[in-house]
Amino acid sequence: GLATCFTQTTGFLAVSGLALYLLWAAATHRIGWPTFRRAQLDIWSSFCLVSVLFNAYFIFKAGLGTFFYDTVVFCLRYWPRAKWNGLGVYMTDVPYFHPWYRLPALAIWLSVYLLTPLIYILFLARYRQQKAERPSEPWDRLVLIAITGAMLFIGVAPAASWLRLCVVAPFGLILFVWFVSTPGRFRSVRIAAVWVAVTWQRQVKLPIGRVVVFNHVQYKEIKFLLGRTRPGDYFFGNTELNFLFELRDPSPIPYLTSSGYTRPEQVQQTIRGLKSHPAKYIFWSSDLDMPPENAHTSNHLAPLRAYLLSHYQLVKSIEGYDEQISFWKKRNAPAAAPFSGQVGALRHVGLLTRLPHRGSQESPGPLVSAADGVLNYAKRARTDP
Repeated sequence: GLATCFTQTTGFLAVSGLALYLLWAAATHRIGWPTFRRAQLDIWSSFCLVSVLFNAYFIFKAGLGTFFYDTVVFCLRYWPRAKWNGLGVYMTDVPYFHPWYRLPALAIWLSVYLLTPLIYILFLARYRQQKAERPSEPWDRLVLIAITGAMLFIGVAPAASWLRLCVVAPFGLILFVWFVSTPGRFRSVRIAAVWVAVTWQRQVKLPIGRVVVFNHVQYKEIKFLLGRTRPGDYFFGNTELNFLFELRDPSPIPYLTSSGYTRPEQVQQTIRGLKSHPAKYIFWSSDLDMPPENAHTSNHLAPLRAYLLSHYQLVKSIEGYDEQISFWKKRNAPAAAPFSGQVGALRHVGLLTRLPHRGSQESPGPLVSAADGVLNYAKRARTDP
C-alpha cells in the first residue's frame, strides 16, 4: 500500500505477486483453499485501506483536482514525452568502457539488463526439474521471490531504463546468488568470479554511512561535496547526492528535463523554492541544455538558467561520459561582473553546449539559438525591477 503512494504500478504489482504466490501455495497444497481466500481478503483489503488513508491527507491538502492532475492527467499526457519513458530506452544507455579499467562498468550494465528478465525464466526451469530431486531447498521462499520480482519487472518493462531495472533487480540478484551457490560444475569458479566483480570498487564514508562507488564520475561528484556540505544544507540538482549527504531539496520537483516532461509552471516552482531556501550548491548537467529529442516538445528551462547565471558562480566542472557536469555555488552578493564573462565560463563547462554522443551528427545551430535566447532572457531579468 505504501509503495503505491509513491509509484503506483510498484505497489499494485507487488501485491498482485503476493496474491499469485498464495494461489501457487494453494495449488501445491501448502495451504488450504479456505486459508487462501482469507489471505486474499486480508492482503487486498489492507492494500486498499493503506492507499486510501495515506493519500487522503494529500488530497485534503492539495485538493482533489491537483491530486488527479498530478497522478493521472500528467502521467497520461506528459509522461511519454521524456525519451526514457518508452520501449526504445531498453539498452540504450551503454556506459563508456574506455580505458580498459572501465570494463567492469560495462559488465555490470550488461548483467543487470540480461539478468533481470532472464533469471526468472531460468529459475522456473530449474524449479520444474529439481523440485522433486531436492526437497530440502526452500522452494516456497524462492518461488515468492521469483513471482514478486517478475511482477515488478513487468511494471517497468514498458520503459525498462537502467535506473528502473536497478530498482527491481534485488529480487533477481537474490536468485542469482542462489544459482551461484548451488552445487554443480564450476561452483568454485562461479563464486570466485562474483568476488572479483564485487571487489572492484571504492568505498566512501558519507553521512548515511559507508557506501561503495563503482562509477568514477560519481566518485568525483561525491569527493567534491565531501567537507563542503553538512547534513541539513540545501542542495539542488541531484536527488541521489541529496540522499547520500542528507541534504534538503529546496524544489518541490525531484528532477528537471530538457523536454516537455518538465512543465513551465514546474520551472517557476523550482525558482521560487531556490529563492525561499537558497541552495548552497547547485548541480547542473549539460543534458539540460540540449534541445529535446522529441520535436513536438520544448525546453522550458531558460528562466532557471538565467537565475543560475545571476545568483551562482561556477566552482567545479567534471567531464562525464557523454555530458559535462558542473557545480555552482551561491554568491554572497549580487553579481557585478560583466554578463558575457560568465557566459564564457558556461560555454566552457557545457551549460550552453554539450559534448555530443558518440557517432551523433548534432548540429550546433539549435544550441547557438538556445544560448542567444538565454542571454536575452537573463539580461532582461537583470534590468527589469
